[in-house]
Amino acid sequence: MSVTGPDPVDQGLCVVGFVYLEVFVPGGFDAPRPGREHFVPDMPVGFGGALNVASVSAALGLPTMLLRPSCGALDPAVRAMAEKLGVEDCSWPSKRPAVSLVYSTPTDRAFLSAADFEALADCPTLPEDGWIHVAGLEEAFLLENPLREARKCGARVCVSGSWAPRALQRLAVPRERRWDLLVLNEAEAAWVDEDSGRVLEILSEVAGDVVITNGPGTVEALMGGERFRVPVPATGPGNYTGVGDAFCAALLSARARGMDAGSSLRRGIAVASRVVTIRGGVVTDRALLSDLVPR
Repeated sequence: MSVTGPDPVDQGLCVVGFVYLEVFVPGGFDAPRPGREHFVPDMPVGFGGALNVASVSAALGLPTMLLRPSCGALDPAVRAMAEKLGVEDCSWPSKRPAVSLVYSTPTDRAFLSAADFEALADCPTLPEDGWIHVAGLEEAFLLENPLREARKCGARVCVSGSWAPRALQRLAVPRERRWDLLVLNEAEAAWVDEDSGRVLEILSEVAGDVVITNGPGTVEALMGGERFRVPVPATGPGNYTGVGDAFCAALLSARARGMDAGSSLRRGIAVASRVVTIRGGVVTDRALLSDLVPR
């Protein structure tokens, strides 16, 4: 995935993080009492996490690498999926697979998850060019040293938020500009500062560019020292699992190709609006995004 020369156009993306086995728990059913078993019509299973971002990036035509802790017995399926998606898959040992139970509503979702965070200590050397995306604040803080070294060599780093209150509170006391781009949703940003007008300034001490999404409302950003407020069209009920990942992948795909900040934000919104129509965030059918691939 290495790209020579200073030109940022069409540099690749390395997505670092866990690939989760996602089990979509159906709504409308109470958990069975101990000793009982309850069958439901369907309980879909799929992959998510870092694979969400990688799949969208690849569907948008950007050279993409997935760098992840192993998924144990699930590894052959993940490798096969990555090959189908056109994603370069690289893994290292982990004690156990990452798993999420996904509870969805028509407008949001919640997760019950487990992952081997200790495995991140053995992350291989990161690429020295292009973009690196880390899907989760906990992961980004645990990968602090490898990310710092990669940035010294010329790579640019994007981090997206996750519901990790202690990690979010660390952002309120910045000590250094750690990353090049930070993407949080409105609820995550409120953990840093409840004043939505001030939080962008606070977070700009942590990352060069900052984006805050608000579902069907707006996307607010401070990029290149300029403020943006971009409306998000209403999409109605959908499956919101992986929509934030899709936004990040599209935003990075646009930035890697040299698109300006405003156009990149609008491209992220357009792609996210498509992904809300499918279950989960892994885009397996490139036709879904074919008209949004930069020409």
